[in-house]
Amino acid sequence: MRKSQSYYAFYEKEEPEEKIEPRVLSTYEWASMMLISLISVFLILGFAFRMVSVKGSSMLPTLSPNNKLVVSNINDDYDYGDIVVVYEKDSHQEPIIKRVIAKGGDTISIDYDHGIVYLNGKELYEPYINEPTHKRPANDIKFPITVPQGYVFLMGDNRNKSTDSRALSKGFIDQRNIYGKAYFRVFPFGYWGIY
Repeated sequence: MRKSQSYYAFYEKEEPEEKIEPRVLSTYEWASMMLISLISVFLILGFAFRMVSVKGSSMLPTLSPNNKLVVSNINDDYDYGDIVVVYEKDSHQEPIIKRVIAKGGDTISIDYDHGIVYLNGKELYEPYINEPTHKRPANDIKFPITVPQGYVFLMGDNRNKSTDSRALSKGFIDQRNIYGKAYFRVFPFGYWGIY
């Protein structure tokens, strides 16, 4: 069977490939790109992310003093176990860094004799704590207690050396005072994870 003439004509008319020369960017174009990149980085760091330093030992062994954390307030839906940074309104104190243990509507209870925290009647599995919760803070909240809507109950991982929501001086934390959630550690180098 003979192929049609149009079939052969298609292959006979191939044109040579056109070479594309690389374009060299001008100094103005380089400067513009660098300026846009720097502005973008400053906007992202200024509004979406922030660096926070850990002070004190209340989050040992998870976080140590002088660790640097990247914190973001992009998502304000905090979950159990999240490490959050709280700025107390009308306070000139350093921000506090604690872990979310209970949210609005949850009932929390602590058995200090056995060092067990209960959430809604179930024992919490807490592999991140430094030691069981035996030390009762001075002027502590009376348990069991239900967390009001719009608030969270926070505790440090170093339970026996942490001033947190168990103390009347801190109590429940209004979610509007939470700056954001800690996502990862940037210092010391090589120890990125925080969970």
